[in-house]
Amino acid sequence: MCRLNPKVDFVFKKLFGSEENKDILISFINSVLSEENQVKDIKIKNPYNLSSYIKGKMSILDIKAVDEKGVWYDIEMQIAEQSFYDKRALYYWAKVYSDQIESGEDYFELRKTISINIL
Repeated sequence: MCRLNPKVDFVFKKLFGSEENKDILISFINSVLSEENQVKDIKIKNPYNLSSYIKGKMSILDIKAVDEKGVWYDIEMQIAEQSFYDKRALYYWAKVYSDQIESGEDYFELRKTISINIL
């Protein structure tokens, strides 16, 4: 029997970040959230922040998603210790938050954004 480690990037993304497994992602998110904030449905989004790439710094999230209430999620698995991970996590959260609106759109359109980091 072959066992796959869910901490490995490819396995984590396949297990939690694919459309056919979105029920697993919903269950995982709900295990972290409070009872009153449970997710019923989720749409998995493109994890590549291409707007950043144009400026020279592309970030690739593990999982980027939005639920039925418009709440955005960045879910990251990090197995290697990084002294700067807190800054990286904040940067990724900020990208998900700020990329919700385009130039000329109102700030009130920004929605709650939750970052879940597994260290």
